[in-house]
Amino acid sequence: MLGCNRGEVAGTLLTADARHAFLFRNGRMTDLGVPSGAFRSDGFAINAAGHVAGDIDLEPRTAPVAHAAFWSNGRWQDLGLLPGSLDTFGLGINAFDEVVGDAIVTGDGGSGAFLWNGAMTALPCLPGASCITASAINNDGTIVGNSQTATALVWLGKTHTPYDLNALIDPRDPLSGQVHLILPASINERGQIATNGCYTAGPKNGQCFGFVATPTEDRE
Repeated sequence: MLGCNRGEVAGTLLTADARHAFLFRNGRMTDLGVPSGAFRSDGFAINAAGHVAGDIDLEPRTAPVAHAAFWSNGRWQDLGLLPGSLDTFGLGINAFDEVVGDAIVTGDGGSGAFLWNGAMTALPCLPGASCITASAINNDGTIVGNSQTATALVWLGKTHTPYDLNALIDPRDPLSGQVHLILPASINERGQIATNGCYTAGPKNGQCFGFVATPTEDRE
């Protein structure tokens, strides 16, 4: 369940009979329902316009396929699948209705990150690692997510070049060499990234906390 800076919240409503995305606005919860041909929906992120990113589960119920989708102005838009993928899930959305998320690409649950901005494309990964998830995107198009090696990632620039967020920690920072950043959850318009991480040295070695990574320079 995530909210935007207007106090609106998107999430998933579970009842005995249904699983539907919802939008909480002005003190009221609205069931976003499902489009024709679907029987479930999830809401994972919301932008400043109140548009919700998530997924819809398509019929038949005995073998459903999840498609990333976003809801706006009373209707769902099916974003489809990456070529060769089995399911997709929209996890982040910016003010331009660009959606990022996760695509299941193998039967054993292997996955890859994607960007949808009118068409769905796979995001490049670090050499030797697959991109598990892209979790958020800001209005500059900077994307955050994580790899299968439990490493926080950031995609920068128009080419969406991937970087290990840990490798970008300023060596002068007191936490340099002390923490390993794992799972970014969000990024704001200043480029600040909220992420989980664990200490790998010092008196807090092995303990995990939330961190904020603040950029000190522009990178392209």
